[in-house]
Amino acid sequence: MDEDAGGETAFPKLDLKIRPKKGKAVLWPNVYMRNPDAQDPRLLHEARPVKKGQKYAANLWIHQRDFKTPFFQMCN
Repeated sequence: MDEDAGGETAFPKLDLKIRPKKGKAVLWPNVYMRNPDAQDPRLLHEARPVKKGQKYAANLWIHQRDFKTPFFQMCN
């Protein structure tokens, strides 16, 4: 897949694009280490279009607190 084109994960506020590479993964937090209740706006990101080849992606969200209880209470 390394010969393919496009498909980068771009962080526009950091002027950073990461090319997809077979067998590799990109991980990042979306909050500040000193204030985990505040999102870090620098880490807003986008998936750039694949121009040649294929790109597969998977998302995993790790929560530091119980999110299910408030979620379900608001939905009832």
